[in-house]
Amino acid sequence: MTTLYGVQRPSRIVNNALPPLAHSVARFCDMLVREPANDRLANRRRADRFWLQDRAYEIRDHLVRLGTSINNTRTPRLTRIQTCLRDLQLAYRTFQGLMIGVPDHLLDHGESVEQVTIRQLLLGWLDFYQDHAPLHGAKDGGLAGQVNHVSDKIPSRLGRRAAAGPPSTVLDASLARESVSMLFERTERVQRSMVAMLSARPDMPAPLSRPSESDIEAELSRLQTHLKAQQPALQGLLTRTGHRRTDAMYLGHEVFQGLGHVEGAMIGREPQYQVACQIIANLVDARTNELCYDY
Repeated sequence: MTTLYGVQRPSRIVNNALPPLAHSVARFCDMLVREPANDRLANRRRADRFWLQDRAYEIRDHLVRLGTSINNTRTPRLTRIQTCLRDLQLAYRTFQGLMIGVPDHLLDHGESVEQVTIRQLLLGWLDFYQDHAPLHGAKDGGLAGQVNHVSDKIPSRLGRRAAAGPPSTVLDASLARESVSMLFERTERVQRSMVAMLSARPDMPAPLSRPSESDIEAELSRLQTHLKAQQPALQGLLTRTGHRRTDAMYLGHEVFQGLGHVEGAMIGREPQYQVACQIIANLVDARTNELCYDY
């Protein structure tokens, strides 16, 4: 059954764990997919069908241009790990972007108790990050300890347990009530902690590195492959729940991919580009405020 978005308002993806630029972009995407508050505003939107598109593409293009400029400057000096983290960041935001505009009530929608729900898929994704984040469980001091400190805050193996039965009988009550925003906040903390720990790690010969650079690269590649494999799975679940993506949701997804592009390009040098990011964030906030006039 097709979801009626005038009745079921889309969930929010903005959360407190996002860095400033990502927070501004997520807030813009949240407003982008909301329906106008009344028929007059809705008719105005329909009369100027390029109104939303122009603003979304403006933001996407600014993000992509900044990311491309940074990549062109940094690529020859990127470490192998930074290159892997850059590609992983883009895959991470691309996956998240699929949830832009999805109502929270669809998280636990299933035609039968045997069918995996969207919540279970997202928890499984978080589980995979917990189990396969590089240095997780290693014995080399501070870095491993920091990863374990983050991971210990996340209940272990939720996704695999969730897939074994219906949410009402398997998931902890607090997990079953989590919104999209809350789920993304937890994954954001894991992702940012992992990037912060690995981005400054120099390339070193294997005998001097524990774990070796090739081991870390393999784990990061595994995370990226898993994210890409989960995208069609998530799209299939959304389709089966009756979710229909609007033009605004597709635009929001493209904007979020632009965010992943610039975030990946900056990895390991974020303070250096703080001013450029703030300029774009100010533009995004201004465009978000324009959207707010319609609600």
